[in-house]
Amino acid sequence: MVAADQLHELTDLCGEVREPSEGGRVYLHVPRLKLPSGCVPAEVEALLCLQEHSGYPTRLFLSQPVSGRGAN
Repeated sequence: MVAADQLHELTDLCGEVREPSEGGRVYLHVPRLKLPSGCVPAEVEALLCLQEHSGYPTRLFLSQPVSGRGAN
């Protein structure tokens, strides 16, 4: 679980951040994640898994690929 004040800070930056869970894992749904300057697109929808997923300690899923960046 993420503390309410931390969710509030993220919501101020990224829109209404929600904390769904599925299959025993906790996620953060981030509707408007702003990417670094020069990235295309400049903003994506994201899902952050806060626990181990597919061999990674945490995992960030983006709604679309970022041009010019690797798969990781």
